[in-house]
Amino acid sequence: MLNICRHFAALTARRVGIKRIPWSEVTSVMYISDDGKRGPTDADQTEVSTWDCNERKIEPAIPDYSERSGETEDVLRNRLQYQSRKRGTLENGLLLSSFCSQHLPSLNGEELVMYDRLINKPSNEWDIYYWVTGAKPIPNEFDNEVMQLLKDFAKNTNRELRITMPDLVKS
Repeated sequence: MLNICRHFAALTARRVGIKRIPWSEVTSVMYISDDGKRGPTDADQTEVSTWDCNERKIEPAIPDYSERSGETEDVLRNRLQYQSRKRGTLENGLLLSSFCSQHLPSLNGEELVMYDRLINKPSNEWDIYYWVTGAKPIPNEFDNEVMQLLKDFAKNTNRELRITMPDLVKS
C-alpha cells in the first residue's frame, strides 16, 4: 500500500510541477500557498487535505448550502434538471434525472425548493441514494412530500427500463 501511495504522490507531483523531493522529506500533508501554488513552501501554508497511506483520504470541508434568491421558477427548474443529471454517482444521476424528467414540470414552487435542498444540502451523495432506497432512515429535515415522491419513483412499480438518462430537451 505504501508503494502505491508513493507512486500516486510522485505522479501528482509531476502533474502539478513540484520538484522531485527525496522520500525521507515527503510529508503526508498537501499545502497550497497564498499565491495558489501547490507543494511545500516556506511561506504561510494552508492545509487543504491530508493523505495517510494507511488511512483513507480526508476530504476538505464542503461549503455550507445556501439558498439562491431571485431565481425565476423556470430558471430554478432548469438548474435542478441539470444538477440532477450531474451527480457524484451514476446511480443518483440516473435516478434523479429520470425523476426530474417525469415529476419536475408538475412540482410547485415550495416543492421545487424542497427538492433543491434535498439534492444540494447533503454533503454525501450516497446518503441521498440510501434514503431514497430505504437503506438508511431519512432525517426529519428531508422527510417531506418530495422525498415520498422520489421514494415511490425509485420503487419503479411500472418496471420501466431506466438505464440511460433522459434527454434534457424533449423533441
